[in-house]
Amino acid sequence: MTGRLSCFGWFLRSRGLVAVVAYLTVGMVCAHHLGGDLVTVPFAGSRSVDVGLGPSSLSGILASVLFSSPDPQREQAFPDRPIRTMRVVWAVIVLVWPVAWAVLFNGDQPISQWWVLWFARNHVLLVGLAMVASVVLSVAWAWLPGTIFVLSCWILGTKDSAATPYWWALLNQSPFDVLSLAMAAVLVVVGVVLQWHTPGPSR
Repeated sequence: MTGRLSCFGWFLRSRGLVAVVAYLTVGMVCAHHLGGDLVTVPFAGSRSVDVGLGPSSLSGILASVLFSSPDPQREQAFPDRPIRTMRVVWAVIVLVWPVAWAVLFNGDQPISQWWVLWFARNHVLLVGLAMVASVVLSVAWAWLPGTIFVLSCWILGTKDSAATPYWWALLNQSPFDVLSLAMAAVLVVVGVVLQWHTPGPSR
């Protein structure tokens, strides 16, 4: 057991202790700030967006730096199953961490439960995208797809002052929206499979 914890400690250090600590901290802070309040869309006074879009997206964007290996060749030289397992366990931790805090902070308030689900859907969707991008793209650019999508949903994703979302603005949709849930599920499944098979390119 001690040996496994030691190996996982090495694994976390290989991801960058500063990035790991920053993510864990930001995840807790963002979990405090759920949605529910509308603010005016920048450059478009006639439209609004939910202020919770920012906190529900930030940790998912930050996650893009957490799936890279500083030395993929060395990582691939380690025993196959342990290193694959550690990558998947880490992916699950990254997925669950802010959501668990959101539930802890707000789960006992019935009025907040809808927003907890909204927060969770957005976070999971963006982490799934980050997992895919960290393997498919250079890790240095893995943050870009999620950032562009969040900004698009923020600036262009609503139709009116009631923050009615366009169909493609998945982060603005109800947490029970079928398309957004399906996309989140697909991205997470593909991302976990990629993490199992391939460490991200080095930074």
